[in-house]
Amino acid sequence: MDQIVAEATGQSTKRTQFEAAGWFDKEFEDDDEGPDMKEHTRKQSKLQELGVVRLVLDTLCSYDFTEPIAEAAFNLLDELVLNGNVDGQNDIQQYIEDKDPEDHFLKHIQTRIAAIAESLRVHRARGRKTKPLADTIADIEVGLKTFKVLKELCENHHLAMHDLLRCQPTHAGNVDVLKDVIGVIV
Repeated sequence: MDQIVAEATGQSTKRTQFEAAGWFDKEFEDDDEGPDMKEHTRKQSKLQELGVVRLVLDTLCSYDFTEPIAEAAFNLLDELVLNGNVDGQNDIQQYIEDKDPEDHFLKHIQTRIAAIAESLRVHRARGRKTKPLADTIADIEVGLKTFKVLKELCENHHLAMHDLLRCQPTHAGNVDVLKDVIGVIV
């Protein structure tokens, strides 16, 4: 929580406090399966045991994606599901199914995807040969991070999460995140 608040208030750079604690001491490549990744997975599991996944998801459900605290929470979510961490995937799946019947988390993801779609639409309207606006570049960065997290949520052929991103049968409404991603791509 301190890390999220510190990032939101601009008091710290990404992961500074976790790095100081020795939890995220280096960047990991997606295909890294060596001893460093095993240690990272152990640290992810420890954070999950402490309830960080729920805290992160509660934060994302409560704030617009443009708020610094939401961006910090999304960065932490990215770390928690890095390399398709099964425990993280299962915690998020359970959260969506049991604790988020109004789909606030998936709507947060949907809003992030809509921002990149709109920025790309504006850029295309301006002409593809024109230099992108700073806002367009920022939205593309948000979109790429969003797509990366979605990829990590589906790693290891996590079929239940694939299905949950398409439809939520136990919820009153339906949020089809995959349809939104396809809409950006085509």
